[in-house]
Amino acid sequence: MIRKLSAGLGISADVLIKEPCDKNTISKDINWDAFPITEMRSRGYFEGFKGSINELKAYSIEKLNQFLTSIPNGLSLKTALLRSAAHLRSNDKETNSYALWAWQVRVLQKAQLEQLPVKYVKGTVDANWMKKLAQLSWSDQGPELAKEFLNRHGIHLIIEGHLPKTYLDGAVCICASGNPVVALTLRHDKHAVI
Repeated sequence: MIRKLSAGLGISADVLIKEPCDKNTISKDINWDAFPITEMRSRGYFEGFKGSINELKAYSIEKLNQFLTSIPNGLSLKTALLRSAAHLRSNDKETNSYALWAWQVRVLQKAQLEQLPVKYVKGTVDANWMKKLAQLSWSDQGPELAKEFLNRHGIHLIIEGHLPKTYLDGAVCICASGNPVVALTLRHDKHAVI
């Protein structure tokens, strides 16, 4: 029966046979209901899950925990996001920090899968380097050339659409390998293709 449930719902057999997970056993300070799971599901954040949205909601704690721990320190990113006001804007829109958290994990997942030709060397980015990068914008292939230029210097460029209530254009972070990640949402520029 467990095998049939696992195949039919797209839920790992390990999840189905383990003891029920209490919200407090994973982290008592996480509001699991604040994640935009419907949007996350539609974008493929829960790889391999084939169940309905109701089934996802029933297993949301487990699926979100798997998603967040898919990258090193994924659970601890929440603390950093909530501690910093750098992502907040001075307007009346309320930012969903859980959506920001999910977006950053997704970006870091993508960076984790991308093999770069070199490791980033501290001090690479200076005024001259920035000038060379900016000079690529004249070309219609500018976005592709910029990605290639960044990758050749050990910098990931990841495009991931923003989640609702993030009001995010982009961010910079460091992936587990130590390489910088430039992440863009292209929220206001629908014509750029990379």
